[in-house]
Amino acid sequence: MALPGLITVTIVMFMFILLAVGWFESDLVVFAALVSLMLFGILTPNEALSGFSNEGILTIAALFVLVSAVQNSKLVRNLPKLIFGKINTPPKAVFRMMLSIATLSSVLNNTPVVAMFTPIIKRWAQDNRFAPSKFLLPLSYAAIFGGMCTLIGTSTNLVVSTFLKNQGYQGFSMFELAYIGVPSTIVGVLYMTFIGQKILPSRNPEQDLEQGESGKYLVEMKVESACPLIGKTIKQAQLRNLKGLYLIAVIRKGRKIFPVSSDEVLQSDDHLIFTGVVSMIFELEKIPGLTLELGSEVDLEHFRGSDIHLSEVVISKNSMLSHRTLKESQFRQRYNAVIIAVFRNGRRMEEKIGTIVLKPGDVLFTLSAYDFLIKNQGSSKDFYFTSHVSQNNDNDFKSHLSLGIFLCMIVSVTIGILPIVTASFVSVAVLLFLKCMTPREARRSIEWNLLILIGSSFGIAHALNKTGAAGYIAEAITREATPFGPVAVLAAVYLLTMLFTEIITNNAAAALVFPIAFSISQQMSLNPEPFAIAIAMAASASFSTPIGYQTNLIVYGPGGYKFSDYLKVGIPLNLLFMIVSIILIPQFWPLQ
Repeated sequence: MALPGLITVTIVMFMFILLAVGWFESDLVVFAALVSLMLFGILTPNEALSGFSNEGILTIAALFVLVSAVQNSKLVRNLPKLIFGKINTPPKAVFRMMLSIATLSSVLNNTPVVAMFTPIIKRWAQDNRFAPSKFLLPLSYAAIFGGMCTLIGTSTNLVVSTFLKNQGYQGFSMFELAYIGVPSTIVGVLYMTFIGQKILPSRNPEQDLEQGESGKYLVEMKVESACPLIGKTIKQAQLRNLKGLYLIAVIRKGRKIFPVSSDEVLQSDDHLIFTGVVSMIFELEKIPGLTLELGSEVDLEHFRGSDIHLSEVVISKNSMLSHRTLKESQFRQRYNAVIIAVFRNGRRMEEKIGTIVLKPGDVLFTLSAYDFLIKNQGSSKDFYFTSHVSQNNDNDFKSHLSLGIFLCMIVSVTIGILPIVTASFVSVAVLLFLKCMTPREARRSIEWNLLILIGSSFGIAHALNKTGAAGYIAEAITREATPFGPVAVLAAVYLLTMLFTEIITNNAAAALVFPIAFSISQQMSLNPEPFAIAIAMAASASFSTPIGYQTNLIVYGPGGYKFSDYLKVGIPLNLLFMIVSIILIPQFWPLQ
C-alpha cells in the first residue's frame, strides 16, 4: 500500500476509535477526519466537499422537513387507539404494536416515532399491569425493522443507494429493499412475540421501591427549624392524606427511615421523600418551613406564572449534556427547567443533583413551564422526550394536507414520475407555499449534525477508493474468503457491517464498508448490487447494544433495561436477520 493509502487508513482508524469511545460528537469526529484528509493532500477541497452536494444528502434534508410535518397529523396521533384496541395479553399486544410501528417507520423517521410512542406504550402497559420492559425494546426494534423496508425508511438506505449511483449503477427503487426487509420484519416480529417476550426482563421502573428501582417521580422536602409540623406525628401532620403524593421515607441525620410509621414524630432538618404527582408539591410548599430540596438552592417562583409540567427526557448519544455535571451544563439557565431526579438503568441516582455526571441513556425528570416542552419537543439534539406531551394542532386540515402531500411524493417516486430528490423538494416547496409549516419550523426539523456526518462520510469513502486503501483491504478479504465461495464473501461483508454499526453510527459503518465491498465485487467479478443490499440491511440491524442505534437508547432508561438485556435479546435477532438476508439476497440480486 502506498503512502497516501497508509495515511488514509491511519486517519480512518483514529476516526473509528474516537467514534467507538464516544468522547466527542459523531459528526465532529467524521468531519475532523475529512479535514485531516484535505490537510494531508489526500483529497482536494472539491473532492472532500462533494458529499455535501450530492442528491442523497439533499433528499435526506428534504425528508426531515416532510416527516416533521406528517408526524403531527391527527391520524398519526390517534394510532395508539387503533393499535391496541381492547387487547389485554402481552403477546397479542406486542404482535400488533410491532407490525403497526414497522409500517409507520417504513416511511417516517424512526427516532420521532419511537420518542412519540414510548410514553404512550409505557402508560398503556402500566394501566394494564404489564411491565413496560416487555414492550419498549420491541417498540425500538419494530421501528428499525420498518426502516429496512423502503428507500426512505432510514437515511442509511439513501446513503448506500447514493454510493451505488456514484459507481454508475441505478441505485435502489422505493420498495426494492422490501424483498429482504418484509421477510426480515416478519421473522423479527414472530421472534419478539414468542421468544423475545420470554427473554425480556419483567422490569417496571416504577416498582420495587425497596430495591431502589423506583421510577416514580420523587420529591425531597426539608423540614426547616420554624416548621409548625415539628413535634407532630406523620398522622397528625396529615402527610398520609395528600392528594397525588405518598410519603415513602424520612432521612434523618443520614439515616433512612423506611417504611415510615404513621406514629413517627417529625424533627427539624428531617428530609421527607415523596412519590407520586410532582405537580402537587406546591400544596406542600404552602406549609411554612417545608421547602423543596434539590441538592442546591433552587427557587421555583419563576414557574408560578404558568402551569407546571413534569417531563421525562432521555439524554441522547451525542448530547452536549453528556459527560458533564448538571451544574457544569447550566441546565436550569439554558432550558428554564429544574431537574428533580436522575435515573440510570431504572435506579434513582442518590448523589446531589448538581454533582451527577450525566451519561447517554440517563432519564431526567424535569419541572418546567410549558414553553420548555414547546421549544424542545422534537427539536432538541440533547435529549428525547419520553413523557407524553400534549400537542394541540390548531389546523387539522393543514396536518391532513401535509399527509396528502407526503403520500403523493411516495406515489410519484414509486411509479417513476419523478426522481426522489425532485419529488421531495417539490413537496417541501408545496408545504411552505400552502403554509402547512413555517420556514423556521422547516429549518428546525432538519438534523444538521446528521447531514454533516453523512456528507463527510462520502468524502472519506472517496479517499478510501482514490488511494487504493479499499482495494488493498478488499484483496486481503478476498484472498481469505474466495475458497468458501461468493455467498461466504457476502456473509463476511454483512457481518463486518453489522459489527461496525453496533460500535459506531450506522451511516459511518455503511460509508466505511461500501468501498471495500465494491472493490471485492470488482476483484471477484461479482455483481456489486447484492453487496450494497447487504450493507443497507446490516447497517440498520443494530439490536445488541443500546448505543448502536438512537431508538435503542431512547427506550433504555424508560424501560429500566440493563446492557445485558440488549445482548440476550439482540444477538439471536442479529443472527436471524443475517441468515434471512444471506439466503434471500442472492435470490433477487444474483451474485454473478
